[in-house]
Amino acid sequence: MRRAAPRIWPLLLVAACASLAACYNDAPQYRNLASRYKTVTGRLSLRQCGNHNTVFYTFQLEAQSYFGESRELDCSKAAVGDPVTVFYDPVHPEVHTLTEPRRLYEQERGYHIPVWTLPAIFLPLLLILRTLNGMRLRRSTRSAK
Repeated sequence: MRRAAPRIWPLLLVAACASLAACYNDAPQYRNLASRYKTVTGRLSLRQCGNHNTVFYTFQLEAQSYFGESRELDCSKAAVGDPVTVFYDPVHPEVHTLTEPRRLYEQERGYHIPVWTLPAIFLPLLLILRTLNGMRLRRSTRSAK
């Protein structure tokens, strides 16, 4: 008599779902920024148009200097020293951006699946499909006898 194979596919399905759930980003720092931001004028400090259209900026709050980078400006039209509007979180001023905070929050929240998680998601799904296909083939060969 043949021993029944363990039912592992429910565990594989749970593993795949857990991997997907871990990829959800609520972007809390940007949610807070979007709800309570203030603005300050900063200055462009460096342009790297060949590096994904990146510009670097600096600004000051209460004698503290901050710096950041952005890919939202047209690097070819920006010049070092140009003024820029910086959106910052007054509670956590290290969270800042040149992008309008509500738009940034909408961009950042949601599912972002890093490449390294793809095996953790698709390998269990592939094994589930393979197991289900094997079960279907065994049933069809039994019914044919």
